[in-house]
Amino acid sequence: MAVIEERRNKSGSSWRVTWYKQGKRQPPITLKSRQEAEDWKRLIELHRGDQDAAGRDLARVKHTGPSLDDVFEHWIERHRGTPYTRQNYQSYWRLHLSPAIGSYPVSSLAADDIRAIVTTLEDKGRAPKTIRNIVGTLSPVLSHAVKYRWLDASPWDDALLPRAKTQKVERDQFLSLQEVDLIISGLCNPTPYRIMLATGLRPQELCALDVSDVNLTAQQPSIRVTKAIKQDREQGDYIGEPKSERAVRTVGLPPSAVEELRPLVEGRPPSAPLFTQAAGPGKNAQRVRLRRKRMYQTWQRRVGKLRKPGIDTEGQETPAPLTKKPDLYALRHTHASLMLDAGMEIWQLSRHLGHSSVNVTEKHYAHLKPDAHYQAANFAAKALGGGTAELAAS
Repeated sequence: MAVIEERRNKSGSSWRVTWYKQGKRQPPITLKSRQEAEDWKRLIELHRGDQDAAGRDLARVKHTGPSLDDVFEHWIERHRGTPYTRQNYQSYWRLHLSPAIGSYPVSSLAADDIRAIVTTLEDKGRAPKTIRNIVGTLSPVLSHAVKYRWLDASPWDDALLPRAKTQKVERDQFLSLQEVDLIISGLCNPTPYRIMLATGLRPQELCALDVSDVNLTAQQPSIRVTKAIKQDREQGDYIGEPKSERAVRTVGLPPSAVEELRPLVEGRPPSAPLFTQAAGPGKNAQRVRLRRKRMYQTWQRRVGKLRKPGIDTEGQETPAPLTKKPDLYALRHTHASLMLDAGMEIWQLSRHLGHSSVNVTEKHYAHLKPDAHYQAANFAAKALGGGTAELAAS
């Protein structure tokens, strides 16, 4: 409870507000008008004596300009991402950000407000990556406000977000050919998975392929990647543009993949989906385009089964056939490691995988070439006239 006292002197009247926090009397604040004192009393009681929080609210009253809700709507209308990305942003804003700060004038937002949202989500048990996705929506919105001069400078700082812990163990994402065969050989429709291993295509690219995208008669048989499966929260999957401009590419096929694909190409209409699944139960069920979700589910079930210990003929428990826990993308990562091991350069692998830049490829796969620094030393020795460095990878 806060108390207002009027204090009179020769120059007029002032109003002093006194309050308590956790039973302890706080230093009073003297204000020039009765209205200011009433506003402060209301806010300090609302925030249970927290002077910093009350001060931020009082400052907001004096700010003008669009609210954060207004800025978000202005930004999302101009956002050029996919429908799925836009829908994610709208969901984050509607469920988490708007209730907390949507009514604030954008010019009043402080780093402490952002930190408070992070703390609230942490208290609810949300994972660090989820918090980064939700609160990270503020970064482009605030940059948009600066661009339109509704905000002098953005209070955004990546340090406000929790550090996301990767859930994937790296060793699980690179498989031996024996491990790959152990998983794929037990699948009822192994062909899409073998082609993913042979080409390094993303699952969304693989499922979007039509018969016309495969050329088995050229001197170098290949697959042309020009589209990918996209997501829409309202209408489900649809075929759209690839992930980036560089994702449009031609991928060569090894002989084993050519023979695997031949029965799926010969005698079929060019517009037919290359990989299909049954639309319902029974042998006579209609065949439809293979869905990414089906690929993931089939893969996860097979991996889960292989990770369980078995029972031998004598009733004794035997070790699980598979100790790793790879996700479907492990086939793409394994393909990349095989290409590097065969001598492909990082920049070539980047184009081959359809990465947006070589930096992306280096981030994920440069460590698979441990002899790179030895090669660099040899090149430097030659360039400086010192001959070849006597270095060998250990």
